[in-house]
Amino acid sequence: MALYACNLKTHKWDPQWFECVKVVDRLEALWRAWEHFRLEGMTGMAVFFSDYLDPGMGVITSNDGPFWNLGNLGARALPEPWPSGSPDADLWASL
Repeated sequence: MALYACNLKTHKWDPQWFECVKVVDRLEALWRAWEHFRLEGMTGMAVFFSDYLDPGMGVITSNDGPFWNLGNLGARALPEPWPSGSPDADLWASL
């Protein structure tokens, strides 16, 4: 991530990003896409950047993304996860 930088007035980033499951999952997906597309010949990396990295990081760093409640860099105030009940045991049996 040291090579990815945006204007902190318009994009949000938490130095403790690894504590946010939503961000870790999205970065893992980006990494897997990178590993696929970097081997796809001449335009693979361009496809990764335009179709995956730029939109993915746009979501992660957007003002209403995972760090929406983060103040100035380092001022942490992440929201609590949404509550969830327990589904019926047979919920997944029909899938």
